[in-house]
Amino acid sequence: MIEAASAGASASIALVAKIAVNLIAFLALLQFINESLKWFGARVGLAPPHYPDFTFQVSCIMTMTFMMRSR
Repeated sequence: MIEAASAGASASIALVAKIAVNLIAFLALLQFINESLKWFGARVGLAPPHYPDFTFQVSCIMTMTFMMRSR
């Protein structure tokens, strides 16, 4: 019984590690996209004093509000 518990624990450690690595990679990719969009937004005049930072989340929200507009 102890052997089964230790085998299950060692198997779950690998699964949890893979999930953590995927989460870190996803957050790093999202941050890279956000920083790239902020840089591009600053180049075309969408700077924070007059406009909010142009990020992936803002572009998703703008797209969803455009698609959900009432007629």
